Amino acid sequence: MNIGTIRKIGSDIAGGSMAGLLALPETLAYGILVFSPLGPEGLLTGVVAGLCAVVFINIVPVFFPGSRILSSGPFSLSSIMLASVTAYALKQTSICPVSPVIIVFFTVFLAGLFQLLFGVFKIGTLAKFIPQPVVSGLLNGTSLLIFITQIRPALGLDKSIDLFDPVQMTSNIKIFTLVIVAATCLSIFVSEKLTKKIPGPVVGIICGSLVYYGLLISGIELLLPQSAVRTIPFKIQVPDIAAGFYLLLRDPDALRILTDLVPMAMGISIIISMRTLIAVVSVDNVTRTRTNSNLELIGQGAGHIAAAFFGGIASAGSISRSLASHKYGATGILSRIATGLFALLVLTVLYPAVSLIPGMVLTGLLITLAFSSFDKWSIEQARYIFNRKAYNRKIAVVNVMIIAAVTITMIAAGTFEAVGLGVVISIIYFIITMTRSIVRDSYDASLVRSNFQRVSRDIMLLEDAGHRIYIMELEGPLFFGTADNLADNLYKIFDENFIDFIILDFKRVQTIDSTGLHILSQLKNKAGTFKKKILLSNLDYKLLSYAHRDFSDCVFVSFNDALSYAEDMLLSMIGTSEAEEYTLDKFETLSHLEKEELQLASKYFSFITIKSGLPIFSQNDKSSEMYLLCRGRVNIEIAAHNENQRTRISTVCPGTIFGEMALIDGKMRSAFAIADSNSDIACYTLSTENLDALCAEFPETGFKIIAGITSEISRRVRIANNMLSCLKS
Repeated sequence: MNIGTIRKIGSDIAGGSMAGLLALPETLAYGILVFSPLGPEGLLTGVVAGLCAVVFINIVPVFFPGSRILSSGPFSLSSIMLASVTAYALKQTSICPVSPVIIVFFTVFLAGLFQLLFGVFKIGTLAKFIPQPVVSGLLNGTSLLIFITQIRPALGLDKSIDLFDPVQMTSNIKIFTLVIVAATCLSIFVSEKLTKKIPGPVVGIICGSLVYYGLLISGIELLLPQSAVRTIPFKIQVPDIAAGFYLLLRDPDALRILTDLVPMAMGISIIISMRTLIAVVSVDNVTRTRTNSNLELIGQGAGHIAAAFFGGIASAGSISRSLASHKYGATGILSRIATGLFALLVLTVLYPAVSLIPGMVLTGLLITLAFSSFDKWSIEQARYIFNRKAYNRKIAVVNVMIIAAVTITMIAAGTFEAVGLGVVISIIYFIITMTRSIVRDSYDASLVRSNFQRVSRDIMLLEDAGHRIYIMELEGPLFFGTADNLADNLYKIFDENFIDFIILDFKRVQTIDSTGLHILSQLKNKAGTFKKKILLSNLDYKLLSYAHRDFSDCVFVSFNDALSYAEDMLLSMIGTSEAEEYTLDKFETLSHLEKEELQLASKYFSFITIKSGLPIFSQNDKSSEMYLLCRGRVNIEIAAHNENQRTRISTVCPGTIFGEMALIDGKMRSAFAIADSNSDIACYTLSTENLDALCAEFPETGFKIIAGITSEISRRVRIANNMLSCLKS
């Protein structure tokens, strides 16, 4: 075993262990939440169930080639759904031969079975079609329900106290319980503001526990309720749980319970599958890998089935913990094993430390988790409604209405009723989307230009031949139904002889399934038979390359890149070329000069060459030269906040000028100028000092040069105004 392998193993263990540490607070809190309807006796069961879930949901999927570093654990929404199952099971004790705990674990078993089937039959990706407003409503409802269920524990009140009776409630509040809960919440909030190095929940547990034991040492333990977790009685529960499953399945009186559990388990399975798929996509984007989502669902389903027999609750992939694992060096499946083993270590060896955590500290942790789980996108949508300048506020109104409907249903009717409503809304949304054309808008490029600065001759050619570039803006998901609609639109364009390039802009396309990719590949090949080329913009090439390698020559990061490519190809077809090197007499800016005047002025210009990729000047520089580009291309970039994160706003082509504003007003540079990476550049420069000297010695010639610069600036402004007017209309 070489040093590199040893380091990789060490990094995987470190990353996985960090993910396990970060999962610990939520695991304890959500485990207790699931069994909170059982009262104080559900506390220990919840702690063990949460830790068992982390063990199996991270280790079992390793045997299936899914995501390599995904970290999974108990999830807020699935935990509140299982808490509803616990409450339901309590009501069935008179007819059920098994305990409510067995019913909860059997529900986890069924959810795992459904999840496994989702992966086997490759239908798990359907979860991606659940609209964002539905997801937001479910998350917001979960946050509110968690907060509501923790009001009594936070105030130290038992179930006999009426919360709507102010006198009874205030007279029974245990002030020191509230102090400990508040200290936990406040320490989490402050620590997350001050540092990211130590997880806020860990700080909260430590600070809350210190306050708790500080009060005990002060001699006021009689005022505190018994709420520590105490010793965790871990044991292998497979025989007991398996026997409970058998009794539940064979008892004829329990048939009604089973028929109720199936839709509950299906709802939980959909939610955890959706959450896991979102986490998988996020991890893939960071690690630059491509995970087989169906195999990951099979592994997660198998993990849930195993966890159910050992007494574990439902779990889902976590984006934050997976990214933290990657940050600490995790790159392989050993990191997932390390996360599971860390939870097993806590369960079997480190339980004395966990047993010291007071229950009221976990209450404070749950309250902060409730606030952090509230969906920020829904708040943005609400603000969007009141923004008078916002475009198409009707969409935001509909989104907020759906969010409110799902949230209110969850609070008023129940968790599974809200999930059912969400599924109905998703089906309606899917049908509407499928019947709506995916083509949002279409137009040609006769009046729309890329941000490439070209000479007047090329601009006029593009204005005359711009109709040969056709643009289609797409919107919505691309799957079988909408891809077929796109094909109908494209076949009409294929019959048009005057169109050479078709740009499909995917900026507003949320997702593409395998069927959509297949049809898109067929359309690309079909366009070639009609001597047309399809270009795809605002689309990540990695998303396509794994399925269709033949997209490699037509995918562009931005619409501007695609349009500029089409313009270059069109100009090449027409017969213009940038191969020639411009001399001073060929620049439009100096076209006002007579031959003798140009000869006199030429000695005031300097000729320079710059290697590809090197900077010419930087933003906020005090240089005052104007550049006349003879050969190559120059990218103009700006940095709003971070110099390392720049945005390209323009590309300068040969025969044009750049940097002229600093020559005119003498102020600092407003952008970076970088030589294009494809070739070296050559250009003439004219400094402020040389221009002043020229104007002093040959005033008329100098004024003609200034007039040429002014004319070039006004031409660019006029082109920009025409483009804005076109886009506005």
